[in-house]
Amino acid sequence: MGALDGLRREGLVGPLAAPEGPEEELVPVLPPLRAVLPRLRGGTVVSVGGSAALGTALVAGAARGQEWAAVVGMPEFGVAAAVGMGADPDRLLLVDAPGERWAEVVAALVEGVRLVLVRPPARPAPTLARRLVTLARKNGCALVAAGEWEGAQVRLTVSDTSWQGLGQGHGRLLSRRVRVTAAGRGAAGRGDSAWLLLPGPDGRIASAPTPTRHLEVVA
Repeated sequence: MGALDGLRREGLVGPLAAPEGPEEELVPVLPPLRAVLPRLRGGTVVSVGGSAALGTALVAGAARGQEWAAVVGMPEFGVAAAVGMGADPDRLLLVDAPGERWAEVVAALVEGVRLVLVRPPARPAPTLARRLVTLARKNGCALVAAGEWEGAQVRLTVSDTSWQGLGQGHGRLLSRRVRVTAAGRGAAGRGDSAWLLLPGPDGRIASAPTPTRHLEVVA
């Protein structure tokens, strides 16, 4: 892990252990998200849009047990929210401001973590995007892009957001119901959608019932 060792010496990333297991090992996903992302293989590129909480949930699923996850270029990333969803804070690596070296940081991190969430400062050139995808696939790391990523196998989007907990001008926000839709290639992005609480009242992600449609009868 030469590149990773170099970044560690510069203080950009902390110590970590390399992931164990075969390249095709599945990346852990929180159970409620499996309704739209039943299998997340190492090397898969996922783009997320519509809510930062969606990327947080993917990080929380990966940063547990013996696995590591990293977040690059997102200084506002909610560590407390990720921990509330089940992430182990000791298994999270944060590189808030990599600057122009973001691609180098990502290339190094995919050597030693199971999932990298990244928000590039600009749309990566096709050759650079392909290089990072190749490295992620080689090391069995899922690459999650906050926003569009050309060639992403799976696209997860959040829509139909509604907050719950407020009464008639009073109360406090308790949970947020959203519709998450997956699109892309293969079983991991087959166009399924699911209603989720993101987050639920306890801060975790949970399944939500499908909203009831009320028909208005016009006389």
